[in-house]
Amino acid sequence: MPNGQERCFTGKTHVPTPTKVLWYNNANFLNQAKWVYNIIVNVLPKSRHDCRSADRVDRHRAEYSDVVLPVNSWVELQDYECGASCSNPFLQVWKGGIKPVHDSIDDGMVFAKVADALANKTGDRRFADYFKFVTEGKGKVYIQRVFDNSHHHARQGRPVRRRSNCIAGGYGGEPGAALMLFRTYPRVPFWEQVHDSIPFYTDSGRLHSYCDIPEAIEYGENLIVHREGVEATPYLPNVIVSTSPFVRPVDYGIPHDTTDPDLRQVRNVKMSWDEAKKTVNPLWQQGYAFFCTTPKSRHSTHSSWSTVDWHWIWSDNFGDPHRTDKRAPGVGDRQIHDEPAGGQRYWPQRRRLRVGRRQRLRPALHRLERRRWPAAHRRFAAWSA
Repeated sequence: MPNGQERCFTGKTHVPTPTKVLWYNNANFLNQAKWVYNIIVNVLPKSRHDCRSADRVDRHRAEYSDVVLPVNSWVELQDYECGASCSNPFLQVWKGGIKPVHDSIDDGMVFAKVADALANKTGDRRFADYFKFVTEGKGKVYIQRVFDNSHHHARQGRPVRRRSNCIAGGYGGEPGAALMLFRTYPRVPFWEQVHDSIPFYTDSGRLHSYCDIPEAIEYGENLIVHREGVEATPYLPNVIVSTSPFVRPVDYGIPHDTTDPDLRQVRNVKMSWDEAKKTVNPLWQQGYAFFCTTPKSRHSTHSSWSTVDWHWIWSDNFGDPHRTDKRAPGVGDRQIHDEPAGGQRYWPQRRRLRVGRRQRLRPALHRLERRRWPAAHRRFAAWSA
């Protein structure tokens, strides 16, 4: 640290160690990562690791992986799977209806086969035994175990949800679908805590307006405060806006003008709003004049659902099923919403990127819609050529 101290901010149980293997599944890891250019150009090539991706779409993470393990799509699944969403109360259990079109296998079978290979290599059968029922094509056993131990499928005095009944449509819905047991619909947060006196999930079981754990006091977050973003702000990054005498953060001697992202995100500087609004982001002092946000489309989840044309076309305002502009990667493209005055200065030629005008955006803000195709430096080099 700049003040001469050494500090590990991840605690005793999460000590950073050199990464040897990255294995990610069902998440477009690199397309979600912040400071992705630094990860791709500086971190991955210089780290001694093997990058593996289990995926069914040639996305960003697959492009930079050492090994890509192809998996079945939902319609090709050979064994049962279950899933749900944090944004709706529906439980779904399903199985595919066709044989795999290509040389691919189910997600779970990827793990099972790798585990079996490790068992043969090491002589320890526990690797393979862990995925026993996946290997035998009996994934429903694991699904039932999840139901048996789930708060929203098994409640006191009520029978446990049976996956066979769910598959058969025995819970009042379509086959394979059921409502979660959330007690309320639409869902009301903290219903059990308020009406049944179940403890809140805090260290004391109560809602806190003040947090007295040492880390919260040290970081200046023992009371509810506002922090500016670590980046994408015209003001001092990560500044705490508060005038409370009980907020006493430690800044570790990190200068206000530092542009190092690792230092910015752990620095704790407290200011009143009158003080904070007079500060300037050090990058703006160096001549940078815009910041960008990357929201998701309402018609996609990360990059899933944008991989088929009939969903992808809804993801921007310039969808073209005929692909009239042959430079476009498909029926859709990336889209930018810019603040008009800034857009005239920053995108005078408007070459590959579709630009929409939005008067409501704050000055100097550019809103880049996330799309199926990642902004990889290799791909931009190909487009420029």
